[in-house]
Amino acid sequence: MSGDVLFLVCFLTEFKITSICIRSSHERRPRSRAGAKCFLGFQSRRRTQMAKYGDWKLGQIEALINIIGGDKVARAVLSGECGIIVEPKEPPLPRRPVPEPPIVGTLVKTLDLKSNNVRSHKHAIKLGKYDTCDKRIITLFVDDEADLAESMSVDLYQFDRSPSYDEILAWAKGNGDKKPIMPKHIHAIGIQYPEEQRQAPIVALGSVRHGNVFHLYGYPDYRHLDYRSVRHGINCRNDSLFGFISEKPVGA
Repeated sequence: MSGDVLFLVCFLTEFKITSICIRSSHERRPRSRAGAKCFLGFQSRRRTQMAKYGDWKLGQIEALINIIGGDKVARAVLSGECGIIVEPKEPPLPRRPVPEPPIVGTLVKTLDLKSNNVRSHKHAIKLGKYDTCDKRIITLFVDDEADLAESMSVDLYQFDRSPSYDEILAWAKGNGDKKPIMPKHIHAIGIQYPEEQRQAPIVALGSVRHGNVFHLYGYPDYRHLDYRSVRHGINCRNDSLFGFISEKPVGA
């Protein structure tokens, strides 16, 4: 019998199995790789990684085979039937955000406002007879005038999309340097034209206090006076109307 043959004799006893390993005199004991256990002279773990590219994962290898054309092409490259030409790829250009087109404002209506004798914001709120009102506007806009000293006209514009505060100011400057209405104009509209806010909200951008502006809105059976934030866009409905001082004289 050849000396290279390994005989393993197992004796079964009542309590345990005794294993005896017999080798030829010139046979070397296999060395255990790092991290691999040796049992009865044999390694207990198979090698599953490549020696040179051990950090490659099977998913990456599969993806590379798919990129070069699949299994058939990969085998043809290995056998020498096909070749691969590697060309450097230009890095993709960074994506630049596409700027939105300028907003388009449409004049919806003009309101003629008469002068009034409003003494304060609290008095204006009482005359407006709103269903609800955020009373914090009294302290938030305390430095703004509440009374309309002289009669004037106000133009109400609607925009083709939801604009930001800066977009509306840029549009106003480029369209005759229009001046946004103030809280006193909102008070006058609420008192003299109570039905207007039922049709569409009305916003006054002429006075910003802590990132907030005067705002009228309502529904067929409901009227409300409050303020809205303009910090991150204008927080109001898409059909809102934005007021500007009209160049036309009252009644024209």
